[in-house]
Amino acid sequence: MSRPSVSGLVLGAVGAALVALGVVLSSPPMVGIGAGLVAALVLSLVLSAGRPRLDVRHEVRPERLKVGEQAEVTLAVTNAASRRSRRVIVHEPFGTRVVTIVVPRLDPGASHRHVEHIDATERGRIAVGPLRVGWGDPLGATTGGARLGRTSHVVVHPRTHELSPFAVGRMRDLDGPTSSLAPEGGVAFHTLRAYAPGDDLRLVHWRSSARVGQLMVRKNVDTDQPNAVILLDTRADRYDGRGFDEAVEVAASFVASCAATNALVALATADPVAPVERGAHDGREWGLLDRLAVAQPSGELSLPAAIERLAESESARSLVIVTGSVGSEDLEAMAGAGVRYGGVSTASLTAGPQGVEEVAGAVVFRARTARGFADRWNGVAR
Repeated sequence: MSRPSVSGLVLGAVGAALVALGVVLSSPPMVGIGAGLVAALVLSLVLSAGRPRLDVRHEVRPERLKVGEQAEVTLAVTNAASRRSRRVIVHEPFGTRVVTIVVPRLDPGASHRHVEHIDATERGRIAVGPLRVGWGDPLGATTGGARLGRTSHVVVHPRTHELSPFAVGRMRDLDGPTSSLAPEGGVAFHTLRAYAPGDDLRLVHWRSSARVGQLMVRKNVDTDQPNAVILLDTRADRYDGRGFDEAVEVAASFVASCAATNALVALATADPVAPVERGAHDGREWGLLDRLAVAQPSGELSLPAAIERLAESESARSLVIVTGSVGSEDLEAMAGAGVRYGGVSTASLTAGPQGVEEVAGAVVFRARTARGFADRWNGVAR
């Protein structure tokens, strides 16, 4: 629906004032000018009346990207009316930014396509849309608008840095615990499943097949996987400046490193209600990176309490703690964690002294940035 713009209201007010003043002063020319201005406003409202029949479609690719990469926003506007459309302006929100596109007048059935590239400057779940379509008249006396489309989202993952694979916690446990996330093809029995075309007939479990009435095969998995848990400290008082964002980048870098080596990894935080999530195998790292994309300082558990909670719910061969400043109680908890885990490493993102040291069996990497941590980690691992 169209309505007078600020300029249109001024135009109408001036016209009405001139008409009134012309009547008082008995000045026909003044009355004529005022009436002309009012008539121009009325004509503009008539010309801009009605909502344009436009088919507006937008697409954002990729749906997931990292900080520093670009998202491609494609907008296609088609005139669905039987007559030529008016010129419109399309505004597409992309998080806190707005992409503005001018669409010229289109013949019936004609389309206008526009491609915009937007830099992903910060992690998060970014809302895209809905589109706001605006129109007016040549004089600028009226304005109209409508919302079209729906809101979609783009997930911007944290920036990651290349990390060397874990140097500790790698073992072969032929008969020990297995995981449904572990890749098939090993010698450790995990479960039975229905036969699928192409399965090795040597894996058929004939006794179970006879009992259930269909072929069942043994699912063997490879347990030679570096199984790691990443604990992200989400307590706000442990960080200063961009410290928490740097810590998130470190956690994301470990997830990416595990995914690159086809390793199992779990992600936990100091938030008492947040679940422990597993992934980083066969593309499952997306779920962990999605979680890190929206991570915010909110933890209520102390680091010792978070380590104790984690030890009760998740077993692993390596533990990586990502935090800010580290206190004496934190160091004691890390030493205790070494009894349960094959190796304990700590990334301390702090503006204090930098370097690498071993404290009560835990290796502590102190760095100001995620890039600095990666350099120290790779220097030790290699």
